[in-house]
Amino acid sequence: MYDRYFSHYDYTNTDDYFIDFTKINIKINYYNLRHICFTEKKTDDGERLGYMEWRIQIGCHTLWLDDIKEFCRYYHLEDKVHFDCSDRSIN
Repeated sequence: MYDRYFSHYDYTNTDDYFIDFTKINIKINYYNLRHICFTEKKTDDGERLGYMEWRIQIGCHTLWLDDIKEFCRYYHLEDKVHFDCSDRSIN
């Protein structure tokens, strides 16, 4: 499945990795998982923050992997998730 839905795009002049889930109809609660991509992180206002991060798009909601890791550390949920929540990047 990974090879079938993984494609390579070049937008914003960097090599961004994009995994499209729109045709698979994966639901998270009532929302569709639209895509996951590795791209330059931006604020809600579109200001570039100068580093690359994994972005998860669920419906119209954007989640950044580093924000999820920070949330898990803040609420001491490290033992509840299946990825490394340390400060070091998992990219």
